[in-house]
Amino acid sequence: GKITDTGALLHADMQDIDAWQFVRGARRAVVCNVAGNDVLNLVVRQLNDVIGVKPDVARVTHEHAGVTCAYDNPRRRGVERWMAVLYASRLDAQPAMVVDAGTAMTIDVVARDTHLGGLIIPGLNLMERSLLQRTADIDVDEPAPAQTALGITSSDAVRNGALVALAGAVQRAMSAVDGAPMQAAQVTVTGGDGTALAAALPFDAVCEPNVVLEGLAIYAGLHE
Repeated sequence: GKITDTGALLHADMQDIDAWQFVRGARRAVVCNVAGNDVLNLVVRQLNDVIGVKPDVARVTHEHAGVTCAYDNPRRRGVERWMAVLYASRLDAQPAMVVDAGTAMTIDVVARDTHLGGLIIPGLNLMERSLLQRTADIDVDEPAPAQTALGITSSDAVRNGALVALAGAVQRAMSAVDGAPMQAAQVTVTGGDGTALAAALPFDAVCEPNVVLEGLAIYAGLHE
C-alpha cells in the first residue's frame, strides 16, 4: 500500500541478471514501459528468470480505476501520462494538474474522474539542443542551472529562455481549463527537471518524484 524502496538501472546494465537481484522476494510485478518493445521484452524476461513472475503490463484504456481518458483513441497516448492522470485523480484538490518535466514536458488536467486533456512540450534539454542544432552563432558553454532571470550571455539566455518558456506554458495551461478554474495548490510537478520548474513558477507547486509509480500502484489496485 505504499512505496518502500525505489531505484534505477541504466539500459546498458539491464542485460546483467545480477543487476536484477533487488526484485527477489516480490510476488507480483507491474510494468509501465515507454522505451519500446525490446526493453519491455528484456524486463519481462529478467523478471521471469529472477522471481518466476510474468509481469502485468500497464495499458491505456478508455476507463480505468474509475477515471475516463479524454483521448478518442486512448492507445495513442503515453502510458506514463496515464499513470500521472490516475495519480492526479486521487488528489484532494480538484481539478488537478500534473506536470512531468523530463525529455518532454507533459501537462495533464484531471477533474476527479475525468481526464480533461493535456499538452506535450519539448523539455529543457530538448529545447536547448534543437536551438543549437538549427541556428548558427549561438553557443552554450559550461552547464549552469537555468534561472528565470534575463541572460547576460548567450548560454544564460538559451537556458533561461527554455525554463521561462516551460513555466509560461504551465501558467497558460492553467488558464485554458474551460469551466474548471485552477488554483496553485492543485499543481503537482514531477520529472528530472521538476524541481527547477517548480522553483520557476510564480506560485507554490507540489514536487512529487514518484507520480508515475504512485499512478502505477493505483492502476494495479494497490492504492484506493
